[in-house]
This record gives sequence, C-alpha cells and structure tokens, in this order.
Amino acid sequence: MIIAIHKHDKTARIVTILAMIFLISILLVSILTNTAAAGSVATKSGQFLNIGAGARAMAMGGAQVAMADDAYALYWNPAGLSNIKRRETIFSYMFHVQDMKLGYLGIITPCKKGVMGTSISYLTHDNILGYDHAAKSTGCFEAGNMAIDISYGRKVDKKFSAGGNIKFISEKIDANSDIGIGLDLGGMLRMNKYVSMGAVLKNVTVKELQLDKKKEALPTALVVGVACQIPEADLNLTCDATIPSDNNAFLNAGVEYSYQHSLTARLGIKGGHVNDSAFTAGFGYSFGLFSFDYCMEPFGDMGNSHHVSMQYRF
Repeated sequence: MIIAIHKHDKTARIVTILAMIFLISILLVSILTNTAAAGSVATKSGQFLNIGAGARAMAMGGAQVAMADDAYALYWNPAGLSNIKRRETIFSYMFHVQDMKLGYLGIITPCKKGVMGTSISYLTHDNILGYDHAAKSTGCFEAGNMAIDISYGRKVDKKFSAGGNIKFISEKIDANSDIGIGLDLGGMLRMNKYVSMGAVLKNVTVKELQLDKKKEALPTALVVGVACQIPEADLNLTCDATIPSDNNAFLNAGVEYSYQHSLTARLGIKGGHVNDSAFTAGFGYSFGLFSFDYCMEPFGDMGNSHHVSMQYRF
C-alpha cells in the first residue's frame, strides 16, 4: 500500500510519523516479550549507575537514547554529543527515596573532530543501621558510590553518529571499597527531519568490583529507542526498550510539549523492577542560555523522588 502525502499537508505528515512510532514500539514490545534476563534481579554491582541523570530526561520516563540532544547525552547516549555546537555545563541533584541523594555534574566542549566531555556522579546515604545474623544491631555504617566518566562523540556521516564513555566506578560499604572500570558504546541514526533511532550498550565491564570475597560485574544493559520531533506541534515523543543483564526487559516512554520555546511540560512512563511502570512528570523553563528543569518520580510505598537540574550554554 502506498500513501501519498502532499508536502504541505502537516496533519497527514504528523499522523504518519505517529503511526511509525507506534509500529516500531509494537515491534520492540514483541522482541522484549521473548527476552528474559540471564540472572536474578539486581545482582550486579554499581546499581546506582541505572538511576538516571537530568530532570528533563527523567520526566520523560528516562527514554532518551534516540533523543539525547544536550549535555546529558554524557549519561544517556554519548553519540548524541556530536549534535551539540557549543559548550555546556550541567548540574543535577536528586532527592531519592530512603534518604539517598544523587548528584551529577558534567561539562562538554566541541573540538575539531567531535565533542568531548566529562562527568562525575555520586550517590550518598545517611548512616545505615547494620544487623548481624541474629538480627542484633551492630551500629551504623557508611556507604557511598561515585563514577567519573570521560566521553567522546562524533559524526560518522550526515545521518549517523557514534560515541563512547570510559567510566571509573568507586563503591564503598562500611570498611570495604573497590574501583571498577566500565564502558558505554552508543550510536544514533537520523532517519529524516522528524525521526531518529538510537542504541547504547551501557556499563560493559572492563574491571569488576570486589567489595567482599566475590568479584561482581557492572549492570550491563542494551538500550534501543526511537524518537520523533514534530516542530509543527512543538512536540517530542520518545520510546526506549531496555534489556538488562540482571532483570527482565522493559519499556520507557515520554512526551514533551514546549510553549513558545521557553516553558516545557513533560510526562513519562518508566518500567523496570523498582517502580513497576510508574508515571513521571515535570516541567522546564529556559531563558537565554540558561535552563531549569524539575521532575517528580514515584516509587510506590517508598515515596517520591524529586529531581532538579540546571544547564548553561556558553
């Protein structure tokens, strides 16, 4: 069947793009339905690497692998760095459940043959009460996580971009600590003016973490996604499929509406074993080269997480 669309028929064009997004999403769901995790849930070290970064992305359900178009591509898909034309610095802070707090700081700069950047993320806990095998209190202990990434992305041709991260991960639980090394490898394909596709292999283990007697790999995951930009409607749509190494596959999706390119509203749905398909919501405000974003993410009986982000382009 062939559908002819006049080049000025914006409504028909938008409907066609939405149909394409729907069909691709159905294909992803079909693939994921037949995909099972190789191990038990959350059995890998460095689980804080999966939390996410940036209030904008989190408000869209964390579905960013095909739409990463700002400095938060450092986290979501380093291939997206290649589309950025000026330097950016970012800061994100998350008030997580159970008194955990996550900070993320990054900076990128274009160079002759691509875009380079670096970021640091850290997760802190308040003092944790410990117990022995007889359920007797052993007092409080400290725990913390940190990761430092070095990133690079560049255009391979007019439509395809590639990028990667090397990351150094530090974990500490009480008196035990270690440093691991991992890689992210990403790609992004611009299909046309409206539709892009992306994929990233996250947290590939180069050096395992060893906090006790057993060495543990990082939480490797394959993420593939599709994004649609509809400038006529000031609308962005995204959908990601994640296949983790220690859990069942799941989908994330999000929508973003911009009013006069300054005030933005966002909604998302985030899958996975932690929140079991929770809805996310947020907003953003931009003025000049500065932008501010907020996101609320529910975690059921554990409460809600709140993300705030700031971004400056220079």
